[in-house]
Amino acid sequence: MSVSSTAPARALAPPHSGAPAETELPAQAGADWDPLQFRATAQRTSGASTPVQRQTRLVWSNGRTRTLPDPGTWCATVARACAEALHGSRPATQLHRWLDVEVYTALQRRARLAARMRPHGVRAHAVRVRRVRRCRIRPGVWEAAVVLQDGRRVRAAAIRIEAHRGHWRATAIQMA
Repeated sequence: MSVSSTAPARALAPPHSGAPAETELPAQAGADWDPLQFRATAQRTSGASTPVQRQTRLVWSNGRTRTLPDPGTWCATVARACAEALHGSRPATQLHRWLDVEVYTALQRRARLAARMRPHGVRAHAVRVRRVRRCRIRPGVWEAAVVLQDGRRVRAAAIRIEAHRGHWRATAIQMA
């Protein structure tokens, strides 16, 4: 997984073996630090070099098959939820089923760090989705660019989703 932070980090406590990663705070603790700048990518993806294998169709007990939701709408929902988690207005645990394990771990770590940096009593603005542009990479894999607005600031998010056991799962997220 490649996770990058926009600011160098410094340790608050002396490092010891097994120290959790969330003991680090950005060196810029002032107004320059942006809690929504985030990037995470899962190492294990289906890979373009391997041929796409025919997946087993899920069939409900009533005989209906499960169809995947619209990728653009789903990406917009995930981008908004990630921004809300980084702002602190949504628990990051609500995104567990939507994100790949590695992406979820990186998001949860960044959300905890943002919560520690946020001054007490500061409320986050509501996040609105302004625009979504999606692109099909291959069957079962989509990428989308999502434009978000939180308060007076407009942000961009890029999301890669892959079909996983009958539902979408985000395998890469970048927010700026």
